[in-house]
Amino acid sequence: MNGYSYAPQVLVENINISIWGTKPIDIKKENENKIFSYHNNMETNEENYNFHATSKNQEIFNMSLSRNIKKLEKIAKLEDNWNDNGAKRFPKEHLDTVTEILKKLPVQPSVFPTALESVQLEYEEKDKYLEFNIYENNQLDIYYESSKDSYEKSVPLDSKIMIQEINKFYNEL
Repeated sequence: MNGYSYAPQVLVENINISIWGTKPIDIKKENENKIFSYHNNMETNEENYNFHATSKNQEIFNMSLSRNIKKLEKIAKLEDNWNDNGAKRFPKEHLDTVTEILKKLPVQPSVFPTALESVQLEYEEKDKYLEFNIYENNQLDIYYESSKDSYEKSVPLDSKIMIQEINKFYNEL
């Protein structure tokens, strides 16, 4: 990476994860190429993600975000009964909320509409899976599964909670 050892860093392709007080761990992931740093301010316990300021990394992130925004634009064009099983169309305000959430996430997920009137965001690694379902009423359902653990929870929509879950997902040993 860049030689900094004071903050956790992740390169998502050859994921290079550094966790406070540990040495980097390399993990492989195909078809991604994003770099970000995760910082936890121990005094305030605030968590922040910062993308490394290189034009190539920013360009790749922007392309991934742009791809997801285009997916949301296609989802916005779905009419009632889009799945031939009675699914409702997605209100513009709901998709605008999801767009704003995507802009805050450190790694772009796969994005899908669901017949349950939620937009699903997915992250998948070799033996683990993280899913967020964002509902129009600002409910967030979180589902996580790995070979070691699994859980489900429903919470009010909050990008900070999502970022914490993404961090745990990519930093799980």
